[in-house]
Amino acid sequence: MNELWRIGGLGALLLSSFASTVRPKEHAVNLVVIKDGHQMLAPAEIKATFDNRVVRLPLHEGKFEAPPELILASKVVLEMDVRKSHIRLTNMNGGDFTGGKWTLRLAERANDDYYEWPGPKDADISSSCMLELDSGHQDPARVLFLQHCRSKVR
Repeated sequence: MNELWRIGGLGALLLSSFASTVRPKEHAVNLVVIKDGHQMLAPAEIKATFDNRVVRLPLHEGKFEAPPELILASKVVLEMDVRKSHIRLTNMNGGDFTGGKWTLRLAERANDDYYEWPGPKDADISSSCMLELDSGHQDPARVLFLQHCRSKVR
């Protein structure tokens, strides 16, 4: 009986030690911003709103870490300031934050080579955003075209 107690105690100790060291993994996302064909500095931070929560995600060298609770969210709104524009990306899914490279494309006109998009003909490109989500797991990357997602920073 004493031997059984020692084995059970050792198992409980190992299990509690394992449980305390295993935490859900954060995922790194690399954000590249291109405006009118030129790469720009990524914002210093992104604000993510989901499940009645607001989380500020700092960027370091264009990368941010998505916490596990964000990845599990069904609907996410992202906001960031890029130079003189405020960007608001709505109806994103937490699964989009599992890592990889995002390319945010902004342009003033749709007829430029770097902003080819078969989107709505009547879209106001100067207030629209194109976000390429390249997780590295699907080819081609998923592309979101959002109208009215960009406004002037005051």
